[in-house]
Amino acid sequence: MSATVVTKSVHLHNRLAQNEAMPKVDILKDAGKLKSTDIVYMKRLEEQNLQRGIRVQGYRKANNRTAIGLGLLVIGIYAYTIYSMSAPRLPPLPTIRDILKLYRLNAVKRLSQNFLLNQNLTDKIVTKAGKLAGSHVLEVGPGPGGLTRSILRKVPERLVVVEKDTRFKPTLDMIADSFEAINGKMDIIYDDIMKTNIESLFPVEKKRSWNDKPPDIFIIGNLPFSVSTALIVKWLHAISEQRGPWAFGRTKMTLTFQKEVAERLVAPPMGDQRCRLSVMAQTWTFPVLRFIIPVVSFTPLVKPRTQHNFEFFEMITRHMFSFRQKYSIRCVETLFPLERRKELGLMMYKLADLEPTLRPTQLTVADIDRLATAFKYLVEKQPELGLYNYRASRHLLPLKNTRDIVVQNCEEMLEGNYAETLEGNCAETLEGTST
Repeated sequence: MSATVVTKSVHLHNRLAQNEAMPKVDILKDAGKLKSTDIVYMKRLEEQNLQRGIRVQGYRKANNRTAIGLGLLVIGIYAYTIYSMSAPRLPPLPTIRDILKLYRLNAVKRLSQNFLLNQNLTDKIVTKAGKLAGSHVLEVGPGPGGLTRSILRKVPERLVVVEKDTRFKPTLDMIADSFEAINGKMDIIYDDIMKTNIESLFPVEKKRSWNDKPPDIFIIGNLPFSVSTALIVKWLHAISEQRGPWAFGRTKMTLTFQKEVAERLVAPPMGDQRCRLSVMAQTWTFPVLRFIIPVVSFTPLVKPRTQHNFEFFEMITRHMFSFRQKYSIRCVETLFPLERRKELGLMMYKLADLEPTLRPTQLTVADIDRLATAFKYLVEKQPELGLYNYRASRHLLPLKNTRDIVVQNCEEMLEGNYAETLEGNCAETLEGTST
């Protein structure tokens, strides 16, 4: 049978090559005239033609999709070209490297300066900051202006730069003049950012409610290493009191840090880099490590993760990380006089309903908030405890000036201002013993 099929196939191909018309065959009518091998062969041809038609339809659909995609791409390129031509563009400027050579500018080790010379990198930082077009931007430590140029390419309504080093005046003036040429506004303040009144730099019209979305105000900076930690702690304090730039709402920050500092800012509980700075940053903001230069962005929280004021919570957190590798109760004990240290430390943990064997790096923001609430309760019961200073011997609290503290089923605590934070926690009755 197979030899017959091959012979038929060769015969048909020869007829096609000679342009002879193929006879029309109706399988149903001519079934009696056809052999079984002919019927099998014809059905196989019919199946192949059907599959070929399906493939052709697929090719047509793919070609249509490709044509549509190419058409959209051309339209997109055309639209982007029109937009680029209509958007304001800075006049040509010398490169940052050329300016540094021209004015013989070098990073000063005393000021912990570091320059960002890669435009792709500075553009990436600015992109992570958000939509700057039509907004007010404060740049901290512009230096020779590498990051400044990337900010101005986004065409903000106004840019204010605060620079302590007056050596950069020529290059910053050059950038300001180029931005003014396209009707932009750039102000330069030569001052220490730690002493600058930032709140006065922004218009009242930009102010928004704290519960609304962040205002069109952005803080961007390539911070000198020597001031980065002190500055972020100062700004976290301002966020907690909603003053300075945060009097206008939940102003966002995008800042560069040393890699170690950035990792501490975003370190989660149980993380190797977990420290006091981690807790403070995550209590009042939502810090995100964007990428490793590193760049960290901060968005103030609508509702902080604590009800305590900044100074008190920072003091508790500082004590909590005084011995990072020991049990956290060892850190808590530094809040109390030596004679009653262990007793009051255990009482504080019972009030907070936490295990004394937890390490400081294992504590969450909520855990430290509970400990702060418990300590505040103990201080209200015995105000003399608030006078104790672990690091200053002249403030050591004599045992004769301490009174017994009695906590019975947390009734007083739950009736007071701590019901929301410590509801359900019940401490056993603990009585201090005086000698």
